[in-house]
Amino acid sequence: MNNLENRMQKLFWIVGLGLIMAILAASAGCGGNKPTQEQLLKRAEAYWEAWHINDLHTVYEMEAAAVEGRMRPDQLQRPSGRIRLVGYKFRDVKIEGDNAYIIVDREITIPEFEGKSVGGPSTIDRWTFINGDWYHGVNAASLEEAKDAEAEKAKDAEPDKTGKP
Repeated sequence: MNNLENRMQKLFWIVGLGLIMAILAASAGCGGNKPTQEQLLKRAEAYWEAWHINDLHTVYEMEAAAVEGRMRPDQLQRPSGRIRLVGYKFRDVKIEGDNAYIIVDREITIPEFEGKSVGGPSTIDRWTFINGDWYHGVNAASLEEAKDAEAEKAKDAEPDKTGKP
């Protein structure tokens, strides 16, 4: 082989490896970070288990507001009084893009009931997909959209001040 053939062969290998790396990077970015129900339920289980064992550090780290810097650890609301979560069950899951909703049936104990557990109120648990993982709560963008929608709804509900029908 002459010198030109060696250079061409090296160039071929460099370009080929570059293309392979670009394809792998693109496929990892597109399909590897899609929100899945399995991933959501795994995170929700960890979140509710942290509440169950009173692991507020884990609860805080799984909050969307904490990840986005909108909440400090001291702002995490602790359960009121001596109410304790003793059980939970996920009833319904709905994923809409980067947002998800889980209906959670909770079981709590209240000391006044002599330690007997009672079915707590069900709650709609909201989750947001941020940076490749699910976080409890809604992200700042969703909050702004909700505020804008509420303002628009309030504006539409106001009577027409011009006197025109």
